[in-house]
Amino acid sequence: MMQALKDKPDTPFRVPPGIKLISIDPKTGLRSSGQGSILEAFKPGTAPPDSAAAFDPNRPPEAGGGAPGTGGLY
Repeated sequence: MMQALKDKPDTPFRVPPGIKLISIDPKTGLRSSGQGSILEAFKPGTAPPDSAAAFDPNRPPEAGGGAPGTGGLY
């Protein structure tokens, strides 16, 4: 691909409408801004809660429950 695209300008990544990029701790799947966090893309209503205290694994995913870090685009 490098050879095929060598004369083409870089195309910046555009976040699709409605998608939010959120920093996530890859070990816990919870929101993080610390070292080692990664950006994940989430559809509306699928991002992990703002804090671990808000996480309840017994609630359904659409209500903020379920496994932390699930619900992203991939």
